[in-house]
Amino acid sequence: MDNKYIKIIKGTPLFQGMSDEEIAQFLRPDGSGIKSFRKESYIFHAGDKTAYFGILLEGKALIERDELWGGRSIIAPLEAGQLFGEVYACTGEPLGVSVCAKEQCTVLFLSPESIIKGSSTLTARLLKITAMKNLRLN
Repeated sequence: MDNKYIKIIKGTPLFQGMSDEEIAQFLRPDGSGIKSFRKESYIFHAGDKTAYFGILLEGKALIERDELWGGRSIIAPLEAGQLFGEVYACTGEPLGVSVCAKEQCTVLFLSPESIIKGSSTLTARLLKITAMKNLRLN
């Protein structure tokens, strides 16, 4: 994995303070991995289900919600180092939002199961991140 990506991953609240070796154990071939997206392409589509959440490694994206009358609301901008989709990946519920690349993006996808099976510290961190996002929405 590119060193610039390791630096970004280490800077996330999920992996902060972990060594390269500790992080590497979560980058397994279980469907998680790094994928690139072209500008204006969708990373996640509303209504789909996902078993993975993302960490934006490069680029900028938007979390968007389609409105009843055809408009689109921006829920949140995403920049490198931010997590997204973790609530939907953990619950298995259909996505209520879409995530669109606003420029060329690179995303690391991880499964909650790999986090839960791999580390109680990361499980607690993932729970805290999810709870804090839900608190902000309220």
